[in-house]
Amino acid sequence: IFYFMDQETYDTYELSEDLIGENKYFILDGMEISLMFFDGNVLNISLPDKVEMVLVECELAVKGDTATNALKNAVTETGLKVKVPMFIENGEKIIISTIDGKYAGRA
Repeated sequence: IFYFMDQETYDTYELSEDLIGENKYFILDGMEISLMFFDGNVLNISLPDKVEMVLVECELAVKGDTATNALKNAVTETGLKVKVPMFIENGEKIIISTIDGKYAGRA
């Protein structure tokens, strides 16, 4: 279950993981998110195009693997699995596109 609060009225909204879906991997504490309503019910959420996340798990780069566009597996603080360039290390902040869930750069 995810909890959201309207910053003007302080009304709170409780949304199930079923409603949030795969967007759960892009939601961080304190993030501003727009809720879409119809007849008083939340239909969906709207995320920013890009979010900053910390890598909590990252494969080691293979020495000598300098091919252009070489990628390795990593996991963000929300559990999102993403491919990142070889030079990115564990603990780094990166930018992720919420549109396709791909690495978009260093933060």
